[in-house]
Amino acid sequence: MRSAYDTLFIELGGAGLILSVNYDRIFREHLSLRAGFGLMAVGEGERVHVFPIGANYLLGPGDHKLELDVTVTVALEGGGKYFPLISPGMGYRFAPKSGGLSYRAVVSPVFTQSGAVYPFGGVSIGLQF
Repeated sequence: MRSAYDTLFIELGGAGLILSVNYDRIFREHLSLRAGFGLMAVGEGERVHVFPIGANYLLGPGDHKLELDVTVTVALEGGGKYFPLISPGMGYRFAPKSGGLSYRAVVSPVFTQSGAVYPFGGVSIGLQF
C-alpha cells in the first residue's frame, strides 16, 4: 500500500526545457499529475518563464515504474508573448511507496506550434513524501 503520494523534484531538460522545479501528485497507483516552473535565458538579459503541466501513466509493480506522459509547457516571453510546447514522453521512474528519494529519466521529444519536432529528454531527482 502506498503511503507517499507527493513528489517535489528538480528536472534537468525534459518538459521544463532547461531546468525546472516541479510538484507531482499520484492520484491512483497508476496516474499522476505534475506542474512546475522554470526559467531560461534566451539572449542578453532576456528570460523565458516556462510552466510544464502534465499527466503521467505509471506501469509496473512496486517502486519501479515505466512512465508514459504527456506534458504541455507554456513558455512566456517578455512583452506577454507566449507559446505552447507539447512533450510526450516515455521513461523510467523510481517511485518509493513509503517515501524517500525519487528519480526518473525520460525521452521526451518537443513539438512546437509551427510543427517542428526536437528530440529531447530529461532527468530528475526529488523527494517523495
